[in-house]
Amino acid sequence: MTILFCWLLPSYSQNESIYTSTIYTEKNGFYASAVSGMIQDDNGFIWIGTDRGLVRFDGYNFKQFKDIHQDTITLSRYISAISINKKEIWIGSRTGTFFCYNTATRTLKKYAIGNKYAFAGKMIDRIYKDHCGNIWLAIHNWGVVMYTVTSGDYKPFFVPHAQNSQPGRNTYNAGGFIESGDSSLWITTGIGLFKCDKKSELLQLIHNPSCKTKSILKAYSALTGYNPVTKKNDDGAYSLDVLKYWRKKNIAGHKIFAFASLEDKHHLHVKQSVFLFGGCFIGLGLPLSSKKQHIWEVPPEGATGKGKRSSWGGHAVMIIGYNKKGLRVITWGKEKTMTWEFWETYCEESYAVFSDDFIKNEKTPAGVDIHTLRKDIAALKKKKK
Repeated sequence: MTILFCWLLPSYSQNESIYTSTIYTEKNGFYASAVSGMIQDDNGFIWIGTDRGLVRFDGYNFKQFKDIHQDTITLSRYISAISINKKEIWIGSRTGTFFCYNTATRTLKKYAIGNKYAFAGKMIDRIYKDHCGNIWLAIHNWGVVMYTVTSGDYKPFFVPHAQNSQPGRNTYNAGGFIESGDSSLWITTGIGLFKCDKKSELLQLIHNPSCKTKSILKAYSALTGYNPVTKKNDDGAYSLDVLKYWRKKNIAGHKIFAFASLEDKHHLHVKQSVFLFGGCFIGLGLPLSSKKQHIWEVPPEGATGKGKRSSWGGHAVMIIGYNKKGLRVITWGKEKTMTWEFWETYCEESYAVFSDDFIKNEKTPAGVDIHTLRKDIAALKKKKK
């Protein structure tokens, strides 16, 4: 039995969101055991790919399309991928066959991959139709393939110089496709973000998390003498040392041109830093109580025992957002929420960071003139000397 959760958003404000949830099971007419994906059409219907075929939900009732057929074509019962393009629902199956169901004409078309292709018969993890009408398939444990509907040709895309790879084969699974305004196709994978070059039939690696990790470790070693092989000298670094290094050198290819210390426990300073410059770098004295907390908050017993400041250790995070309930931060590569009370209790230092990554045409999204700011910073440095 599969439990299908649907979240509804009845109201939204800048400060908070209120969600409700409904659980659908066999009692509500939903009989699938596995769900591969959901999409919504222009009429508001929700289409669900399941192991029992295609399911349509109108907000009240589920309709099963497991026996949908057109002439001699029968839709595969086990749907492994689903996407929508206008009136066309594109469906990938566990057996490698894919289909197009037109919701307007209620017709079904089948596309079978010939046995001459090495990826024939393999499960389709993702399916996508681009603006040119090409169909993109993410083949399980194989790679990415583009199908041209007009010619019936399949073109495999691969990563140049990838370990254990060969033309038409990748060593990872694609997670999804998205097309940008310049018609570029972007592909998410378990080893990074790729941009598709349709002319060279190559995938260009744009972002690889492991490369970033190596760069950060390199900076950490330069700052502290940490040895990633022996794990010696893993004693952390002072925030000021990190910020100075970040400004003079770079970390993972990114550099800041200035930073400024903020007044202790000053709410407005933190909010302005996030709004004007995209974030606020802070140092925390984490308590042991925060180790298993989904949301960082001061424990009921307060800042004593496991709630004592720095009982777990010092830790630096970047604040990227806030509302009246708390702040959103990036910590250990993930997003997390902390309450304002937690910040007031455990924050030991705060800095506004000025990064080129947040600047376009010498202005921040909030309209801060960076050229003038640079001149002011230069004047302050000269005055300090």
